[in-house]
Amino acid sequence: MIAKQVLSKCLSIVTPKMHKVRRASLFSAIESTMSGAALSVTGIGRNIDSAAKEKHRIKRADRLCNNSHIHREIDAIYTRMTFLL
Repeated sequence: MIAKQVLSKCLSIVTPKMHKVRRASLFSAIESTMSGAALSVTGIGRNIDSAAKEKHRIKRADRLCNNSHIHREIDAIYTRMTFLL
């Protein structure tokens, strides 16, 4: 799907220094919400496309939402996103 490719490219541009595993988790969470997940931790986790059990997908979404590194980087990410728009 073209939307996934565009999202992947945009994420790599706005998060150049982000750890690649954290970026992959962020991509999965965004992709999950794009495909119709409810905007809650459990909703995002349940809709993540992965072979893992539902419990582990929800845990992945929870860890992403509580990740202190993302909270520190969020202002820089938003700033870079505005330049793309």
